[in-house]
Amino acid sequence: MSQIGAGIVGSGWVAEEYIKAFQKDERSEVRSIYSRSKEKPEGYKKKYDLSCDIESDFETMLKRDDIDVVVIATPHDRHTEYVIPAAEAGKHLIIEKPVAL
Repeated sequence: MSQIGAGIVGSGWVAEEYIKAFQKDERSEVRSIYSRSKEKPEGYKKKYDLSCDIESDFETMLKRDDIDVVVIATPHDRHTEYVIPAAEAGKHLIIEKPVAL
């Protein structure tokens, strides 16, 4: 059985909760974290022993064939800029409310 590859957008506490959730399910794996800064994602890699990539370009994450689902863990007013391109790229989405403001 192949794993579900997850890409996470954002590096705040919500992103960390999703990392922990994906870690608990052997059917899923965090493969990429996109963030404007690398400090927090690097900390998560170390804390949770992740082998994922830290992306500084969102489009790079979307082009990856091994990313099946994208978690949008950003402030609500920033959802649209990530949701629309991810949906257009054919990725499954996990979004907290609201989808957009």
